[in-house]
Amino acid sequence: MKPVLRAANYPNLDCLGLYSIDEESARGLFTALYYNELVLLRLYQMSNLQERLYTSSPKVRSPKAQIAETRAETNITEKQDRRNQHHRNTDYRYEIRRNADRRILGVGH
Repeated sequence: MKPVLRAANYPNLDCLGLYSIDEESARGLFTALYYNELVLLRLYQMSNLQERLYTSSPKVRSPKAQIAETRAETNITEKQDRRNQHHRNTDYRYEIRRNADRRILGVGH
């Protein structure tokens, strides 16, 4: 929520709150007898906010975040290597095959 609110200036915003909700319902959302009964906690876990919080802090990282980051870096470097290999093996003289392409690019006028 903070990044969204910090993205722009909201001059008329002076507080945030829950409206049109009775006290008992609000308490039910924020308190529970058992850990897994919290609705907001379940939403938090399902939306991966936990991982985002860990990865937003450079000093604190969860093991899952480190594994995900390593996989992402590996995927990016592998794809980049494949792209570079394709460009090294491509002879650009034969890339333009249709006359329409030649007219667009200004070749052969």
